[in-house]
Amino acid sequence: METKEREWFLHKVGKFSASNADKLMSASGKWIEGNIDYLYELQYQRLTGEPTPPVYARPMQLGIENEPYGIEWIRSNKPELNILHCESDFTEKVFEEPYPDLMFGVSPDAFVMNGVWDVENVTYDNYIKRNIASLVEVKCVVGRKNTVRYFSPTLDLMTKRDMAKKEHIWQMAAQLLAYPNVETIFLLKYLPQIDDNPWDLRSVTDPTRGLLFEFSRDELIVEIRTIEQRIRYADAYLKSGKDLEMINVLKIEI
Repeated sequence: METKEREWFLHKVGKFSASNADKLMSASGKWIEGNIDYLYELQYQRLTGEPTPPVYARPMQLGIENEPYGIEWIRSNKPELNILHCESDFTEKVFEEPYPDLMFGVSPDAFVMNGVWDVENVTYDNYIKRNIASLVEVKCVVGRKNTVRYFSPTLDLMTKRDMAKKEHIWQMAAQLLAYPNVETIFLLKYLPQIDDNPWDLRSVTDPTRGLLFEFSRDELIVEIRTIEQRIRYADAYLKSGKDLEMINVLKIEI
């Protein structure tokens, strides 16, 4: 494991993250088994000071492998967007912790910057943060059903946008929660090259590989407030030391 990635994992120990925001949500608003399992995982990390070993399912592994290609796709097909990749373009892998009282942090995939930036040894500091125009998330399209729908020429773009919003809404909301001065987030749905598909010979930056959607803070404001309340309550409950199995019964003040 590279030093940059190792430090990133250590920074994340015991903290709520945007990538896991959906693990806090339930249709009923109650704390269901999957939510509680996530809290147990964070509790264990806080107890030991160690990350839990990552388990990479195939879609997640594809996302990790193809994220840099997704960034190059944006640079090639949307050159008007001044992109900084939050891993390769910085001396450290970005992990933004916006609230001193809350164990919560986020790692956007990229920033759209105001102005043009020299990407040689960029340091993530207040000056960089003050000049972020938009956040960027790259999500690979996996599975035959999703692939044929997202890239169907007869399915209208707004329907595809609604699909993407529904699929990633809590992660996008948590990202914007961490950057209160940023008003928009871009979501790239990217079709990766898959090793066991010998027919896909298109370039990684081929225009047909991606769909780029933009969402505003105003559009996601309810979700941003909801995920903040959920994170704050879960963090306070973990810090209280109360029985996690009783989270629906033992109410606490925050």
